[in-house]
Amino acid sequence: MIRRTSAAAQPDRSADQAPVGRGRGLLRIARQGPDSSQLEGPWPRAVQRFERAVHRFHDLTEGTSDRPLRRELERIGETLDSCLADLQAARRAGAREGRETMVVRATHRAATLCAHSTEAALMAGERARRREFEDVIRCVDTIQTLVKAIRELVDTCMIHH
Repeated sequence: MIRRTSAAAQPDRSADQAPVGRGRGLLRIARQGPDSSQLEGPWPRAVQRFERAVHRFHDLTEGTSDRPLRRELERIGETLDSCLADLQAARRAGAREGRETMVVRATHRAATLCAHSTEAALMAGERARRREFEDVIRCVDTIQTLVKAIRELVDTCMIHH
């Protein structure tokens, strides 16, 4: 649900909406999360956290103005999408008895590493705008290292689910 409010109007600060954007009007999108029955237990919540991190990475990638950097980030984003799909499939299948704690920890760690890769992508975009291409290369190398670690964590979850 999207609605515009005028700058003169008091913004609605209800808990079910979050502000998006700036300018004369304030664009607001209603937060619509999954049904609470889908989030029972720690693993579904961990997978949702990873999903949000992957979406943030893609949002940042779309806003990257440097085309070669954006193409590289999109390629890396495909790996993150693959990891997300694997985690969602594993979550639906369920974890082996006694392995859920390890799987949840690995999923949370993957979400944290994805957030770090998003920060590195942000720095890469800033360095590209400044034409500091050696720093861009270092940032992309960092992102690739982080995503490789994410892939290994997801593979661990797949083995133990």
